[in-house]
Amino acid sequence: MDYLLRPFRPGEETYVAEAQKRVYSEEYHWGSAFIDYAVNITLGFATWERGPGEEMWVVEAAGTPVGCIMLCQGVAPLAGHVSSGRKRNTAVLVWDGP
Repeated sequence: MDYLLRPFRPGEETYVAEAQKRVYSEEYHWGSAFIDYAVNITLGFATWERGPGEEMWVVEAAGTPVGCIMLCQGVAPLAGHVSSGRKRNTAVLVWDGP
């Protein structure tokens, strides 16, 4: 099966938000306060002015989204962060593929 990694398209932020919601609740068992926070960031991502290095990508197979990656600036240390000076870059990867 071939996979395509591409920038998200308008409307796909909902797919990414639902994927994050599922991963954070089912795999990490995090509470609703953080899940709501992550979902709100993801849904707003499509409309806000993004800084350098901030982007969201969708992985698709046979034209269907099967995963996503989102990079955005954060201010608190989180799982998956990469430190860059005083700022932190947070990466979230969600994969539904085989």
